[in-house]
Amino acid sequence: MDISKEKNCLICGVPTSCLHYDVFSCRGCKQFFRRSYLLAKQYKCKFKNDCNLRKGAKCKACRYKKCIAVGMNPEAIVSNETTAIQTISTQDDFHMIPELLLPTLSKNVNTYDLVVNSSNLGTHEMRPIYFSPYDDDNDKKLTHKKMIKHQKDGKYWPIVDLVLCIEMAKTLPIFQELDVNDKAGLLKNVAYITVLLTEAFYSYLELQSTLWNPDGSIAIQTKLRFGIPETLVEKAFTRLLDPFYRINLTPEEYVLIKMLLFCYYPSTSNLSSKAMEKLRKEYNRVSKLLLKHMQIQYGTEEGAKKYTEAIGLIGSLFHFMERHKEIYVYSTMVKQEWGRLKGKTKTLRWHALMEEIFG
Repeated sequence: MDISKEKNCLICGVPTSCLHYDVFSCRGCKQFFRRSYLLAKQYKCKFKNDCNLRKGAKCKACRYKKCIAVGMNPEAIVSNETTAIQTISTQDDFHMIPELLLPTLSKNVNTYDLVVNSSNLGTHEMRPIYFSPYDDDNDKKLTHKKMIKHQKDGKYWPIVDLVLCIEMAKTLPIFQELDVNDKAGLLKNVAYITVLLTEAFYSYLELQSTLWNPDGSIAIQTKLRFGIPETLVEKAFTRLLDPFYRINLTPEEYVLIKMLLFCYYPSTSNLSSKAMEKLRKEYNRVSKLLLKHMQIQYGTEEGAKKYTEAIGLIGSLFHFMERHKEIYVYSTMVKQEWGRLKGKTKTLRWHALMEEIFG
């Protein structure tokens, strides 16, 4: 095949100049094939298994069959992405963050504790927040035994990211203007939303189709192993990224949206009226700054359009957080049933931060 002459996706026929998994294909078909393979999707054609994708047919079964027929290589997914964990250096510095956050990551710590107690994060030289500890050029590979150890000792990333987001909030001037109870109440409302924003944005920057952790692990695979319904997991970890690709956020816009989240409070919050007024004013100030920035970058009309989409992203994040809450409830039931089958008399608990936010 003379790839220099290929101008269309071999699956659906749309114009493209990209090669994905050894085949000329568009980004949509690339993500569809990757997601279908990683999630072991089973599709069934409603017709005769010969739907014409080039004429707009939406049959997933025929689309996946076409991906295989034209030569999309599942091993390319595995070698380039899924086994990224296996390329982690045996120097293994996975425990750096837990060491820095102790006693922050105590099982029973809650948002109030994190607000009133200072951490020792500032005494260490920190790596970039989403530094990946594996080295593609390192020939040392983890054996299966070491991989099991890594999975056992690896971080629970939502907790690490929660603590980091809370520590970031404590540096903001508006946060310093609130009393301690309002600080804790605000963080209970928005901390996990900022975690979702952070994880989704950096996964989007890496062109992933589902949430990835900084060590290369894939959160969705862990949830599927626990038997959580596939449709719920896909909504929470895969569809979450769709608006990020649609809006095409820049790092500057991401930072401003995170600032807006730190000023957000629902109508049902128990914050004081004084705190809500301060947060409202700060939200308005930052939102005007975001609008002005976008209009400078994209023009008055296009900037206003993108601003509307960015504000809509906040609503989407709250929608997807509800899906994560559902996963929390389901996982809690699974943990309790597992404990019962194992004859555990002590109640199995999540980290107190997760119980406080989702409970």
